[in-house]
Amino acid sequence: MLHSPDGEIVVRLIGSTHWGWLHLDLLWLQQGLRGQGWGHPLLRAAKEEARQGGCHDAYLDTFSFQAPEFYRKHGYQVFGELADFPVGHRRTFMRKRLEKKRQEHSPIDMPQDHTILIP
Repeated sequence: MLHSPDGEIVVRLIGSTHWGWLHLDLLWLQQGLRGQGWGHPLLRAAKEEARQGGCHDAYLDTFSFQAPEFYRKHGYQVFGELADFPVGHRRTFMRKRLEKKRQEHSPIDMPQDHTILIP
């Protein structure tokens, strides 16, 4: 999270990892900060943290009125969409490979699940 001088949250990223996957739950920037490059280092930091934790892939969902193009620029690819969610828009599900070679693991020997909060 990033706070303004008066303590207001202006940037926030929340993710979690499960079975070798990073799920990006939330990447939010205050309206006035969008389009100024703040999201790029946050997304890269989450990716590196997930890689270090043993993750091989990442996934997220976004809406057509949010930032699907931002995620495409970072290598995310669409694997599913829901039309009219909400009416007149799409909910888009995206994924990205985090490492070149995915290792086989059983659920028993996977790295611990954890939550990623990037300041």
